[in-house]
Amino acid sequence: MNKNYCLCYTLEKGLFVQVLPKGTTDETVLFCSFDKNGSSKTIVKVPNENFVITINSHFGYGHNSYLYATISTNDTNLLDFDSNKLRYLNNADINYFVAKPNDWLALFEKIEYAYNLKQSIGNSSEYLLKLDALLESNEIVFYEGYDSFNTVVWNDSFVKLLFVARKLKNLLEQFLISDAKPNMVIEETMKLCLNFLEHIKKLTLDTNDNNRNSQISDTLYVVHCFMVKQHKGLKFLYSFIS
Repeated sequence: MNKNYCLCYTLEKGLFVQVLPKGTTDETVLFCSFDKNGSSKTIVKVPNENFVITINSHFGYGHNSYLYATISTNDTNLLDFDSNKLRYLNNADINYFVAKPNDWLALFEKIEYAYNLKQSIGNSSEYLLKLDALLESNEIVFYEGYDSFNTVVWNDSFVKLLFVARKLKNLLEQFLISDAKPNMVIEETMKLCLNFLEHIKKLTLDTNDNNRNSQISDTLYVVHCFMVKQHKGLKFLYSFIS
């Protein structure tokens, strides 16, 4: 890494990204990039504001390497509806602002953008539509992590559903703990949940496969909680008895 990218803050400019010499003692600097292998977790608090960034890195571990941040403002988690994250299995949660390992500029620019908006970023409708499309696809092609070079193909109906279940569970968990979303997002999410339940009904579960069954069970629980919160609990019930 040739450049030293820094997250900086001034009262006049707010949060911004700047390239500075390594080892700088500029008082505006909150956090600087690095390229050291290993794991790191740093909490960055923007002065004078209730805006907290937690930066997580794990470098030098192949497809298990990652770089992402979580952001909260006024005690609410911001979300990143980057639909490209649906191409990755690991470390691509909806509440992760993700960049490829060592791509600090991409990460910092996402953080700066979210700071300026003071809200979640990305196109939620596109994310939900693409996740729904995965339910109907013949196969799912993805990377295990952001440092992976080889794709993985899943075409078995059960494992495809497990991939979607993992993404859907993460999405709904964030919706359940965050403030109310716009009605359009709620409606689109509800349609996704109902479509997921329709696919569940078509499954033939192996009672001896506790690992996979528990993943489905955990997702169904979160789907139920989300639908109850939207006063649609009976629709969850009807989806299995109709």
